Amino acid sequence: MAKDNSEDRAYVLSIDLGTSGAKTALVSIYGHVAGFEYEPVPLHLIDGGGAEQDPADWWQGIVKTSQKLLARKLVPIENIVAINASTQWAGTVAVDAEGNHLMNALYPWDMKFWITWQHKRRRAATTFCLHPG
Repeated sequence: MAKDNSEDRAYVLSIDLGTSGAKTALVSIYGHVAGFEYEPVPLHLIDGGGAEQDPADWWQGIVKTSQKLLARKLVPIENIVAINASTQWAGTVAVDAEGNHLMNALYPWDMKFWITWQHKRRRAATTFCLHPG
């Protein structure tokens, strides 16, 4: 009986969203990279040490890289068995009840983020601490 080699043909669509842009690859479950696409995403530097990105730009980068990669027909679509996504460390996106972003994303390495966080932390400590007297 012939061995089924379906695992040899299994690929993951792997998406990495970094501050420089969206990077998407087709990678076999054994680590072979069949193809790769990159789309830059604008980084908006603002006064006071701020840095932001528009989540709509992220989505467009992911869509563009995925479409370009899949259009190359490097592997049959049915051989893509999973999708993996990773992104920047600890970015925050405020959304409304429908999941629409309300503003640009904030990052921990953005000075504006730390100033806001410190202010809110001090305010919370003042509000929730019991003071004698």
